[in-house]
Amino acid sequence: MKYICKQLQCKQKVPETERPEALDSYPHLRDWLRTINLRPELIELQAVEAKLSLDTLLQMTGAQVRDTMRRLGSSSEECGRLGAALSCLKSATESELRDDSSLWL
Repeated sequence: MKYICKQLQCKQKVPETERPEALDSYPHLRDWLRTINLRPELIELQAVEAKLSLDTLLQMTGAQVRDTMRRLGSSSEECGRLGAALSCLKSATESELRDDSSLWL
């Protein structure tokens, strides 16, 4: 999780207008879904059919994430696991960014 969080932090430090396309694709959704231990077939559906990104999931509300995951065949447990993991990732990323910015004050 720390690795994914670091990737998000590095990405967020680069303004969107200056961000190379390669950087925009990080962190990879497949890596995140493997980290939280979703079923391989669900990971493939997410990556291939749904065309989702981790950034997209992080911007969704909990209800939107659950609805999207249920449409793709996720179990209640997987929806809950993903929701909790996204919440932790958001908190960790925001906390690290705040800590980094306080170093410059």
